[in-house]
Amino acid sequence: MLNTAAQLQLPQPWHLCGQSTGAGIVLDYLLNGEPLPQVGEVILLAPLVRPRAWWRSRLSYHLVKPFVTSIPRHFYANSHDAAFIDFVQFRDPLQTFADTAAWLRKNNYLKP
Repeated sequence: MLNTAAQLQLPQPWHLCGQSTGAGIVLDYLLNGEPLPQVGEVILLAPLVRPRAWWRSRLSYHLVKPFVTSIPRHFYANSHDAAFIDFVQFRDPLQTFADTAAWLRKNNYLKP
């Protein structure tokens, strides 16, 4: 995204905002990526640093990685709003229903 913004010569500074996994990605990039002098304000909304039962996911990943290419996501009722839960689980066009093993590996999602 930042490379595209640079190619388009968008006005700077660039402000970053991420929610949940997006906030975790922004945080990881700021801590481990190349320095970006053009970054202005950073807003992290409920950053997902490690998901629930992360240690179990990490162990499972290493056991099954030779045999699978994707890992299905499981949804939990984390709201009392039934319409919201229905939307997230079945109708959200931005929702992913499986994480590819390649994405997990590439993004060091399961590193200690």
